[in-house]
Amino acid sequence: MALSAALDLMARVVGVSFVDQTPVSFNKLCGKKQLQGPVDTLRKAKERWVNRFKDYRDCFVHYTPADNRVYADIIPHGSGSILRCKLPTNPNIRTVEGFKYSKKVEILTYGATLYRHFSALDKAVAKDIMKLYKNNEFPKRTKNLFFIGQRTR
Repeated sequence: MALSAALDLMARVVGVSFVDQTPVSFNKLCGKKQLQGPVDTLRKAKERWVNRFKDYRDCFVHYTPADNRVYADIIPHGSGSILRCKLPTNPNIRTVEGFKYSKKVEILTYGATLYRHFSALDKAVAKDIMKLYKNNEFPKRTKNLFFIGQRTR
């Protein structure tokens, strides 16, 4: 949930790269084909890893709560143990009974991967914005920044 909110906050920051009001959600901003620059960087991330992340988020928030069934194993390892918690390989299936699993898809590994992806995205967007700033092209909008509490189209 926090990562989803962070992506939307990033969209808000990127949005002030443009004179006109932009969508405040990551997905809607990426959908604006006429926007370039840092939005291109967001789109690349969307295709590379955000879509999959959003599939998991939608799966567990809207359709199949993560605590519905626990798929965790504690495996003895040396003098301690390892916790393994599987994620379904097919999060767009809307029933727990339909999920398929692989040993390669585990929540802790996936979480670490998401952290690396988001950190890289954050650095790439900051680089895009700094380039615009050095060229006196950022921010282009300094008023009515986020329309907090209001929906925009």
